[in-house]
Amino acid sequence: MPLPSVAPPHGGEAPFASEAGFQPAATVAKRVKPREDTGAGCDALAASDLARAAIADTENGRRKFERSAGSWQQRAELLREIETGLARRAAKNRAMNKGSKAPGAAIPPAMHGDCNAGAA
Repeated sequence: MPLPSVAPPHGGEAPFASEAGFQPAATVAKRVKPREDTGAGCDALAASDLARAAIADTENGRRKFERSAGSWQQRAELLREIETGLARRAAKNRAMNKGSKAPGAAIPPAMHGDCNAGAA
């Protein structure tokens, strides 16, 4: 349930989140990515530029759209690599934390920064 908006006491713009009707992260809707920020969106932009290249009036216009399509295709590949890596990392983290009740329980002791390790 969204929190009610709180009007700033001074009548102007709200300088603080608490005065602007701040909503906890659990109530905020997930951001929809612009199509240039997804692999599929970049593929669509590349296809559009290739279609425009096919009907371009000049050689320079054709080359411009073909070059743009190539850039969109490269961006799509990079974004897919990033998305794949993030998905792998999330799956690995879920597997490591499966069954653990305490946060960070699956983190190896060496990662906890135990200063007393090895001291005798």
